[in-house]
Amino acid sequence: MYHSPERAQQVADLLASLPACRLVNRDQSLYEVPVRLADGRVTNLRVSLPPNFPAARPSLAVTQPLTHAWVDGTGRLATPGLRAWAPSSRLAPVVGEALAALAGDRASAASGLACMGSSGSADGWVLIGGTPAAGGRATGGHSASGGAAALTRAPTLPGDFPQLHAMGAGELAALAADEAKYAAFVRKLAAASGVQQVQAQLRKGNVDLARGTLAREADLSELRNQIAIIWSSEYVAAKEAFDEPAARQAAVLEKVRPAALASALARRADEVEAASDALLERFIAGEAGGVDAFVAEYVKLRTRFHERDLKRQAAEQTLGERGAEPRAGACGF
Repeated sequence: MYHSPERAQQVADLLASLPACRLVNRDQSLYEVPVRLADGRVTNLRVSLPPNFPAARPSLAVTQPLTHAWVDGTGRLATPGLRAWAPSSRLAPVVGEALAALAGDRASAASGLACMGSSGSADGWVLIGGTPAAGGRATGGHSASGGAAALTRAPTLPGDFPQLHAMGAGELAALAADEAKYAAFVRKLAAASGVQQVQAQLRKGNVDLARGTLAREADLSELRNQIAIIWSSEYVAAKEAFDEPAARQAAVLEKVRPAALASALARRADEVEAASDALLERFIAGEAGGVDAFVAEYVKLRTRFHERDLKRQAAEQTLGERGAEPRAGACGF
């Protein structure tokens, strides 16, 4: 960690100006600030402080590639504030300049740098962000040519209110008991005007954002109509054309799936075995003709059974299923 009163003051000013800024490493030399680009993407602006900062110039870089006049091929920024850096320069205005430029608002970058630089400190400045709407409309309280972020002075709230000291206990009690009088009293305070200005700016930004959203309603309605047309005409025909071959494919796959093949082989082997058993019962009952005819037919059926049963066992073994024990016939075949 680098110990320097000037360095500590610069870092404190940066964190006070940009609440979203966060420390990245333990030696407090690397910080990141999220920024929404003009195209809507979000990236981080990385602020690197050298060991002898602020005598040495800091470096600014983006964490993802982008095309910008101030950004080189490695992502490093070369802003006017950085090029004019001096030991007495302030870090927060330079970072604010870079943020506004990345958001697509060069005018805000220049004005923000001038305002903050003239005060000699970044105290009292906050970053208020918004998102540009379609067609170049800006939101978040910025002008139509503005980008996604702008620097706005936060009001300074006093710690003492002389108007209250001048009031008696009865007046204070009446003021506390009447909401309308209390609200009117607060509006008259000088400190309240600054808060009201920021509130009005934020309210205007929300209104602009709502208008930008409503402006897309026609596009959304057109898209819904197109989807409805496709659904009612092209989709139905395409689905019917797809469903028929898909059903045929499913039927074929059902027949050739491993379990179906093994079941078919077992069923055919069982059919031959049942036929041989029936022939044996007819022979015992004296209904199968002569011995020679019975033996010839019985041997043929048992041979066919064993062939099919061997195929079943081979299929089950190949398909990774447990093979069944070979089944012997009634006569030991």
